[in-house]
Amino acid sequence: MMTLAVRKYLSPHNPFFVGLLLLFLGLILFGNSFNYEFCSDDQMIIAGNPAIRNPNNIPHIWKAFNSRSLTGWSFAVNYRMDQLKPFGYRLTNLLLHVGVSFLVYVLAGMMLQAPRGPGRELTERSGLIALLAALIFLLHPLQTQVVNFITQRTTSLAVLFYLTALICYVKFRTGKAVWSYVLAALAMLLGMFSKEMIITLPLMLTLYECFFFKHDRRDWLLVGLRLLPFYLLAALVPVLVSFDRPDSILSLKSQLVGRPFNWQYFWTEINVLRTYIRMMLLPLHQSHHYNYPLAEGLRDGSVIFSLGVLGAVIGFAAVQFRARRILTFCVIWFFISVAPESLHVCFVNKGVIYDHWVYLAMVGYAILMPVAAVYFLRELKAVVPIFILFLVFLTALSYQRTRVWESCVSLWQDAVTKAPNDYLPYINLGVAQSRRQQYEKAIDSYQRALDLYKGRDGRVVAQILVNLSAVFGRKGNYSREIEFAQKALDWDPNNSQACSNLSLAYLMVNELDKAWMYGEKAIALDRYNADAYNNLGVFYASQENYSKAAEYFRRALWANPGHQQALINFRRVLEQPSLAP
Repeated sequence: MMTLAVRKYLSPHNPFFVGLLLLFLGLILFGNSFNYEFCSDDQMIIAGNPAIRNPNNIPHIWKAFNSRSLTGWSFAVNYRMDQLKPFGYRLTNLLLHVGVSFLVYVLAGMMLQAPRGPGRELTERSGLIALLAALIFLLHPLQTQVVNFITQRTTSLAVLFYLTALICYVKFRTGKAVWSYVLAALAMLLGMFSKEMIITLPLMLTLYECFFFKHDRRDWLLVGLRLLPFYLLAALVPVLVSFDRPDSILSLKSQLVGRPFNWQYFWTEINVLRTYIRMMLLPLHQSHHYNYPLAEGLRDGSVIFSLGVLGAVIGFAAVQFRARRILTFCVIWFFISVAPESLHVCFVNKGVIYDHWVYLAMVGYAILMPVAAVYFLRELKAVVPIFILFLVFLTALSYQRTRVWESCVSLWQDAVTKAPNDYLPYINLGVAQSRRQQYEKAIDSYQRALDLYKGRDGRVVAQILVNLSAVFGRKGNYSREIEFAQKALDWDPNNSQACSNLSLAYLMVNELDKAWMYGEKAIALDRYNADAYNNLGVFYASQENYSKAAEYFRRALWANPGHQQALINFRRVLEQPSLAP
């Protein structure tokens, strides 16, 4: 029989025990993934990004990441410690996820013991309910993308600061400690440099005030003054995005500026909200790329069905408000949390659904589930076994989903399997296969993408042809490289990379005039095309014009400081006697 001291230590009311438990389960679930390779956008934002090479070079990080500079700086710290070995990056992502899960535990406990909380029925069981909420958040398969997709550290870091700010604000409201208020504002400020989703925090603070604190009419002026700094900080978020440069690695501003609101994507997002709810309850058929159909407005039966589902959820929340307002708050949390991502889609007109977009919304879901179970089942002996089985189910699915992230090839092969008639996964699969020197498979993937693409955008066809051209170039088949690059220019005369491929291919077959011509054309189309500068540097080196070659290699490194071939070529040119000091 356990002693009283041991039982107290292993209690769900003990934050230290809960933190260790979450860390242990996180390591068990994600520990095998620490050496998985960089996948998807990680290749561009981390592995191929010179901005993260030095954490002390803040201006370079700001230029690349802008309003997500804190996330970029964290990548730079990882690089300083472990270069481009995935272990440190993945461990950091896991620790952030465990930290956010612990904050869910803290927040749930606060909500259950709030001045206008759910009452004695739940307060006495607050430790267990909060622990169950944290475990659901930690182990749910929808969360695997934020942990395994290293670039989505933007999301976990922002949610960490989001919950920290909310918890500190609540501590200030209950204990009157000024330092808690200052920490809340500081956490929001840091969140602003992690991801723009922090913009909804002031609204959530306002709702928390309304739902969980008692007020007289005279109190609201003071409440407004307390919340005003948070609204002012939120107003700065669009300002930060406006400073985004065209050559930043995220290009957030260029996605939004000058684009009208698209109602077709709005109705599609109504369907997506219904899908998110289904995936929270039954997380099956996850993919890194969903071939999600665009809705046709209110004439579309799927939209009518989705509006019915969402109406039922909102109706449930409204009915529960008077007696079980914590459930209402959790439902509202879901809708507010996903609103920025859903509205963003209506302007950028692409990428309608991603697992990581519900990371913050999962906080509301994770708290709602055990609270609702205790409310409606009442018997704790019935609740705990059900949740143990549910958590085992979630863990099994999360473990299976994490294995998909082992490599870019496995990730996109999974996406191709789940969307066999969509051209985009085949393009990304071809890129991954080419990177692994699986050239014949890459050619097959690109050909399949060409067969499947039914759109009219010549730029899409051109990009597939450019990728095919590059594969043939790596195989040493320069005639086919030239053939496909020329076809790409037929579809898109302004494709700089096609010109760059032609420049390189003509260099390799010693047609130097054409190599120079297409190199210059590539730069005229894109002044940041480092490959084109490098090709022209090789051209001038072949003419023994080493000073001119050095100039172009410098330009290549200006356009991309991480361009390894340009760096090697530059060093070789500097060794030439004519350039020796």
